[in-house]
Amino acid sequence: MTLHTPISMPDKKRKYLAPEEFVTVWQNADTIDEVVKVTGLTKDGALARANYYRKRKVPLQRFAKLRGGRRVNFDKLAALAAEVMARGNGRRKG
Repeated sequence: MTLHTPISMPDKKRKYLAPEEFVTVWQNADTIDEVVKVTGLTKDGALARANYYRKRKVPLQRFAKLRGGRRVNFDKLAALAAEVMARGNGRRKG
């Protein structure tokens, strides 16, 4: 039986990050990039860890998705969609 070990990267050290520390950084950050910068985790690693915790009922914030370099305000977008429908400029399906 062969044990699989992660490939070592001599220029990068893996640092242990306690769950409490991760949650504190995550909840105080404005973006995933901030979490990555503070923790040293990769973006995929930080997102995977957050999803793992969420599945175990840890209520972590969700960062706004960036589109074209700016934040999308989904509340305003929903209000705009309702307004367009109210004016009769939108088409209803169904």
